[in-house]
Amino acid sequence: MKITDEMIRRLQRSLNALARGHGARRLAVDGLPGRRTSAAFFRYLAARGREGEAILARALRALR
Repeated sequence: MKITDEMIRRLQRSLNALARGHGARRLAVDGLPGRRTSAAFFRYLAARGREGEAILARALRALR
């Protein structure tokens, strides 16, 4: 499966919503898979673990 800019925008929107209230800087929803998006993704998974992974997957499915 090819990762599209729309998929990256969904990830960015999801990470912004899930990080709200946790002191994280908001990501630009630009569809570009840059360093800030990657860093936010891995920080989120490190902080939330398997439960966070499931929540993120549900958020991404909801944005289809």
